[in-house]
Amino acid sequence: MVERLKLSTMKRISIIILGLVVFSANGYSQNFLDAYRYSANIYSGTARFTGMAGSFGALGGDFSTSSVNPAGLGTFRANDFSFTPTFSFNNATSKYLGNSGTDNRFAFGIGNIGLVTTFRGTGQSDKTSLVNFNFGVGYNKLRDYNSNVYTTALNTTSSITDQFAADANALVQSYGLTSPDMLTIPDPYNSNLDPFVNYGTGAWPAILAWNSFLVDALTDGSFTSPLLVGEAVYQSNSISTKGSLGEYTLSFAGNVSDKFYFGGTIGIQDLYYSKTSEYTEDIVGSSASGFQNLLYRQTLETVGSGYNFKLGFIYKPIQRLRVGVAFHTPTFFDLKDSYNSYMSSQFDVGYADAYSPNGEYDYSLITPYRFIGSVAYLYQDKLAINVDYERVNYPSMKLRDGGDGYSFHVENNEITQTFNASNNIRVGAEFHQGALYFRGGYAFYGTPYKSGYYNDNANTTVIAAGVGLRSSTFYMDFAFNNITSKNESFLYGNQDVVKDTYKQNQVVFTLGYRF
Repeated sequence: MVERLKLSTMKRISIIILGLVVFSANGYSQNFLDAYRYSANIYSGTARFTGMAGSFGALGGDFSTSSVNPAGLGTFRANDFSFTPTFSFNNATSKYLGNSGTDNRFAFGIGNIGLVTTFRGTGQSDKTSLVNFNFGVGYNKLRDYNSNVYTTALNTTSSITDQFAADANALVQSYGLTSPDMLTIPDPYNSNLDPFVNYGTGAWPAILAWNSFLVDALTDGSFTSPLLVGEAVYQSNSISTKGSLGEYTLSFAGNVSDKFYFGGTIGIQDLYYSKTSEYTEDIVGSSASGFQNLLYRQTLETVGSGYNFKLGFIYKPIQRLRVGVAFHTPTFFDLKDSYNSYMSSQFDVGYADAYSPNGEYDYSLITPYRFIGSVAYLYQDKLAINVDYERVNYPSMKLRDGGDGYSFHVENNEITQTFNASNNIRVGAEFHQGALYFRGGYAFYGTPYKSGYYNDNANTTVIAAGVGLRSSTFYMDFAFNNITSKNESFLYGNQDVVKDTYKQNQVVFTLGYRF
């Protein structure tokens, strides 16, 4: 290993050159976790909508219903403009090997901006009269990805270098490597890059580990960790994510005799997601190999857009009761991932590091379809209560059209094996006295993971409250909600489970104008 370390400076120069080469990786890095991340909505929008935990499917009268049940826009009797900034404080607690780590992140965003225009119809003299016909255009936020998570603990039984060695041994079996040096990152001007293109992104942890001296080769051609059994390390992992999923909506809605409302939405979704993970290990005491510490940094950025269609209806069997139904087609996404990795090590005899190429990959995602059923009750024009039931068919998610022709059969099979349909419930209430409005809500988003899988209890809950002041022309609404979710994962391989709890507190403010 000492002789290999002496060559590290020359090697780093060739690695930097290699990073400038156009790299065409296969699509093996996309998986069922990506599909679920970009398919799960936690509805947000105006402060009124947020203050009732997004429970508005049968009530209508708020722009954010364009992303839930567009028939709700049919209840508008005047033109309406709304604008909603949001402030979120995100806190995460991570438990690993009996230790807890915490971190937080503050973010500002736009929850909603929308305009509804209304046109009078033929009146309401009979049961088929079109009272008004409305159009809506604007934006609603569907998901906030901002968070910081910090995991740390003392590990006396395992190191990530064990996983690197296992990955390297798997490469030997999969590609028939005849020499460990075949994992050495080559000078692109003097070597054939094809083997490394064919390895794909999944092979780069082992390749970087070999070039950072974090795996050693045995005489039989296999690989092993430089650490010895019983040597302990302090492990930490910092994950920073940011971004959001939003939807631009173009909607129409109609009101028939103040009894039946119908509507449709063309939704254009805009996605940005960024993740940076920094994993470190520091030796406790000293190691016989001279190992001191390592750093493994991974970055991922996903951008893309997609389209969907929504159709909804609301019916009033009696004046106080409203029943709503809505159907959402899948969103058809075109996405691009950009990613790279960096690894470094420090030994008593020196320092080494290695870079992966900058990878890009295009692919498509089809999200699940949704069905929403709603019931609302209005009492004495003072109190309104709404209940939404939403069913999301997560097993129907599909990854498609890899940029290199990859079909994603394996990943799509994992999706059907891992997920069930999810059942979500949202309950909201609004009470007003004169111009003052009080709101509250609760939402439960059931985990889609099948029983027996990790995260089969990873439900998400929303608790919300709000207040508003409204006149015939202007209105101001405030809302606060708390979103709590859980996630189970592994730092590497199938070692000890990391259990994360996320709490997002949002403050939402809407200014609106009717004209």
